[in-house]
Amino acid sequence: MFSNNQRNNELEFPPTSGTQLKDLSTDGIQSSYIRRILFRPFDYRYTYYSGKHNRLIERNRYDVMKHALYNNFCLLSSRQCKESYKHVFISDSICALNVTGNAGSFGANHVFPLYLYPDEHKEDIFAETERQYNIEPKLLEQFRAKWQGFEPEQLFYYIYAVLHSPSYRNRYAQYLRMDFPRIPFTEDYKLFAAMAALGKDLADLHLLKSPLLDPPLVKYHGSGSNDRVDELSYDPASGTLRINPDKYFEGISPEIWNFHIGGYQVMHKYLKDRKGKSLADPIHYCRIATALAHTINLQNKVDILYQQVDEGK
Repeated sequence: MFSNNQRNNELEFPPTSGTQLKDLSTDGIQSSYIRRILFRPFDYRYTYYSGKHNRLIERNRYDVMKHALYNNFCLLSSRQCKESYKHVFISDSICALNVTGNAGSFGANHVFPLYLYPDEHKEDIFAETERQYNIEPKLLEQFRAKWQGFEPEQLFYYIYAVLHSPSYRNRYAQYLRMDFPRIPFTEDYKLFAAMAALGKDLADLHLLKSPLLDPPLVKYHGSGSNDRVDELSYDPASGTLRINPDKYFEGISPEIWNFHIGGYQVMHKYLKDRKGKSLADPIHYCRIATALAHTINLQNKVDILYQQVDEGK
């Protein structure tokens, strides 16, 4: 469906301080090129990214990533994976290679932007000047002819919903390990639209833009100013996760704690990568847990609808 996809090389620089920005400007590098990058699920870092400085990052995949520098959504999915398929996520920024899994053991993500933006440096006067959908035009024509009220964005969210259906993942498990996902469609527009609506809800959760995240279901407790991640002690009976003798999270069910996106146990991976460091934003972690809790509920709703798609209703 999407005509433009690439797997981008891993991009990462540490968060840049004001002093470093000043030094970069002194060297003639623009601070506007300090970009937010999705490094792992819900884990944003910063990198210096520009099509004018290709030597700073090896294989920066600018031909695809340039579209993520604007207002856009990118579907991330693997082509191959060794585990059962959970290798799907969404990004509204440039992203690293291994958001959904490790390239060395398969599972690394390909990037499918929803919109394609014109090349701002192109001198062709006949070139497109507005963004285009990254969807085959003939396919769009077919859907528009079949369904009054159809919007291309619905197609993006419908796919996102299907890829989160447990029934879909189980039925096509063998094929999902070997190649890109294949998406079944329904002839029923109401069913299609309902699936797309759930897909959008999932996307909003994963972009941490959903109203369901406020207030978070998980709480951060403790005394003092010590937010250093010194330990990861999880108690499934109480749903508590301690990060040091003074601080802990409460309300993390075993389902949330064990939830995987691609090859990562999300809650564990996020803190493991920060072990020995101060947790800059504990509330962000509470929102991640809340997003996963609602994701689990939405996946059940998606599955009910998907079974109707699979049965051809």
